[in-house]
Amino acid sequence: MERQRFLRKCISFLLMSMLAGIYAFSLSAKVVDDDVDLDGRWPEGKRSIIDVIPVTATIDGSLLTIQCTSGRSDVTVCIAGVDGFSYEKMYPASEAYLITIDLSSAPKGSYTLDLTNQWGDHLTGIFEIR
Repeated sequence: MERQRFLRKCISFLLMSMLAGIYAFSLSAKVVDDDVDLDGRWPEGKRSIIDVIPVTATIDGSLLTIQCTSGRSDVTVCIAGVDGFSYEKMYPASEAYLITIDLSSAPKGSYTLDLTNQWGDHLTGIFEIR
């Protein structure tokens, strides 16, 4: 009986430690990344009933990360810099849930991010590479 109680306490401690670690890791990850504010409409072919845009973008140094939580949209990513730098690629829905783009070859400065899906929904944001 005493051993079972001790085992339960150990398991509870381990679970709480893991949850605290996951929470702390997510906080530290947010401190490093800069969110890219996206403006526009993304109703995904009028089939979505939520108003929350299922797309987020963050920049960490020169690594741009785009996440699409719905998994229903092909996403075309266009990046344009004031110095003439440009990037364009279409990601199918099966790959669009997590897009990472290494922009280490791009010069420092301000960039425009344009995201478009197959239904013509469009989001635009501005970010900076420092």
